Amino acid sequence: MKKIRIISLVLVCAMLLFAVASVSASAATVTFKPETVNSKIYGVPANSTVKVLKSAYYNTIIDVYDANGKSVSAGDTTKIGTGFTVRINGRPYTAVVMGDVDGDGVLSAKDYALVKRTYLGSAGEAALSGIYLEAAGVKAGDSLAALHYMMLKRACLGTYNINRDYTVDPYDPGAGESGWTSGWV
Repeated sequence: MKKIRIISLVLVCAMLLFAVASVSASAATVTFKPETVNSKIYGVPANSTVKVLKSAYYNTIIDVYDANGKSVSAGDTTKIGTGFTVRINGRPYTAVVMGDVDGDGVLSAKDYALVKRTYLGSAGEAALSGIYLEAAGVKAGDSLAALHYMMLKRACLGTYNINRDYTVDPYDPGAGESGWTSGWV
């Protein structure tokens, strides 16, 4: 009788350990949907690491390189910033992280100040251009407006989701499911 109790206790412990391990090993819950347009990738939220991005592209080969071309590994805590290169199944895309105009992957007062100074014309050589201007919310052919730096200010304060066009309900792909990649990569 004592042996049966011990075996039962061991089995229960093993089942609990397996349940905890399978939950922690599953992919992170994805609340954003990146979009690739031409040679750019949009929709990666600020503060995202390679691991978070890989969760959005389930069963896809993802390689990330910083603005200097240095590889960023999945275990690295480096945040993906504007100007990073994201290779999806070997095809390179330049990351445009909404609000991240300095390329560090974080929304901060520094980003807001750069956008405001560019708008006011006092940024000098630090004036935003190219993908960094796109990260401020300026579409191709448009010019920077007060609305752009006000949206970024609200995003820095936490009262506005600057990445709202790419936000989706939480999604956790199941085993054998290819995630979103089949339709847009």
